[in-house]
Amino acid sequence: MTERANHNPAMMRWLPCPRPVQVDPRAVLVLPRDWPPPNRRALGVLAGGVDLGLDKEWIPATLHRWLRVRLGFWLGELEIELVSPNNQLRVPIRQWVHQHAIREPHP
Repeated sequence: MTERANHNPAMMRWLPCPRPVQVDPRAVLVLPRDWPPPNRRALGVLAGGVDLGLDKEWIPATLHRWLRVRLGFWLGELEIELVSPNNQLRVPIRQWVHQHAIREPHP
């Protein structure tokens, strides 16, 4: 059985085709409570690293499907592209994000 055929339609909703949305970047990854670390810089910052977009209110993403959870809300499966400062490295990631952190793109 395919992944799409093996689900309860009331709990999972695939979009007919993936669509562009915006997401709050602080809802994508869970960072440690004491971030940034006190009195030192993290190794990832010293080495350059990809931009998580935490300095932005919203970042672009692609929404693929919705999943209803028993707590009474929906999670969206998003694809987000993390990019290095020099644009040489692009890493697509997929993540489930709370419905309130996802919105339609603004023109």
